[in-house]
Amino acid sequence: MIETDASGEGIRAVLMQEGHPIAYLSKAIAPKHQALSTYEKEFMAVVLAVEKWRPYLLGRHFIIRTDHFSLKYLLEQKITSPFQGKWPSKLMGYDYEISYRKGKENVVADGLSRLPAAQLLAISTSTINADLLAKVKQSWENDESLQAIITKLKNGEVVPHYSFTQELLYRKGRVAVGKDPDLQVQIIQFFHASSFGGHSGVAVTIKRITSFFWWKGVSRDVRNFIRECLICQQYKADISTPRGLLQPLPIPGAI
Repeated sequence: MIETDASGEGIRAVLMQEGHPIAYLSKAIAPKHQALSTYEKEFMAVVLAVEKWRPYLLGRHFIIRTDHFSLKYLLEQKITSPFQGKWPSKLMGYDYEISYRKGKENVVADGLSRLPAAQLLAISTSTINADLLAKVKQSWENDESLQAIITKLKNGEVVPHYSFTQELLYRKGRVAVGKDPDLQVQIIQFFHASSFGGHSGVAVTIKRITSFFWWKGVSRDVRNFIRECLICQQYKADISTPRGLLQPLPIPGAI
């Protein structure tokens, strides 16, 4: 069963089995989708949730619960916009039914929109070492620039791109990490070399890290780490274009 909810800021969804939540989805709505109607945002939440949990849903009958009543009659509605013509096709091949649930009863998915950023981070990074955020906070103590920013924010001053919420320092919605090379390597190690990371490539690893954390030069550090990763060097195939046969140098005519 999937419960979905959408608002002007983002979409939320929860995958449930026998009444117990087993996975969460919380995503901001892109600027180009901000002007969509409530119906279209709710519909988009359904589609994104189904696509995200596709391996769990294919070949099984499942229920989609939404607090938007008109979605209950999704398959019976006439197509009146390009949006309605594009998105329903993404649900083809699934065995599902849509159930209406009043907003006040849709407490699980709707509740995600009311969680503070720190709790959302905890849900999203539930597999990360529990001591990691504590180490991030310690890294601020040795970073004079971040200490100055924290002091300003606590005094009520406005610092562009930064905010201090639930005892965590954020830069553009991501937790700021201080100048601690060992901690930065530990974060990269988790997102790249652990069972969670799976030795993914540079772009994927950078995207995963920057979804939660920020520090100056994070992209450079990730590239350097992966370039020196022994497992990646030993087991990842070379996908570059074949270079052809060796071409011998011409023999000099005279010395």
